[in-house]
Amino acid sequence: MNLSMLNKILKPLKDRVAMMLAKGLLEAVSDEKAMQLIKLSMYEGEVQEDIEHVHSYGLSSNCPSDGGEVVVGCIGGNRDSTIALVVGNSKYRVRNLKPGEVALYSKFGQKILLKEDGSIEISPANGKDTILTSNLQVQGAISCDDDISSSGDVKAGTISLKSHVHDGTSIIPTVSGVAGTNAGLTGGPQ
Repeated sequence: MNLSMLNKILKPLKDRVAMMLAKGLLEAVSDEKAMQLIKLSMYEGEVQEDIEHVHSYGLSSNCPSDGGEVVVGCIGGNRDSTIALVVGNSKYRVRNLKPGEVALYSKFGQKILLKEDGSIEISPANGKDTILTSNLQVQGAISCDDDISSSGDVKAGTISLKSHVHDGTSIIPTVSGVAGTNAGLTGGPQ
């Protein structure tokens, strides 16, 4: 067997290996079914539709197609057996992360950053609130740079701000440098 004959025998295998991975541009996403389906364009106008995008357990996303990139695997080098391995959009990617840091983000500007110092930074989009839909339990000090408001009661130990009363003779904290009694205030919530 000569080299020419060997190359002829190995060419189909070489072609299949070369076709196993490909990169393309995201055209559209369908996120209604259990398995997300995408449409992408690849080499020289090749368009693939209804390509399954497998997500890692516990994490799901719907990548914006305006500049989205896709890396696909073609099982056995066969373009008819294509699955999306990675779908991303570098236009919205959080940049300048330090080694080991992780960010969860969206195109709308929100992000959760697991920082190198061990802290967690939660940043809503401009002008938006961070909403927790359940109770929040904090083990440690709370520091705040702005007002705190509550539609419910606020307690320090067993002392309630809603039902706490002064008897008219107790010492109150210094207010504008002046300490004293309740300045004529009598019973009832203060």
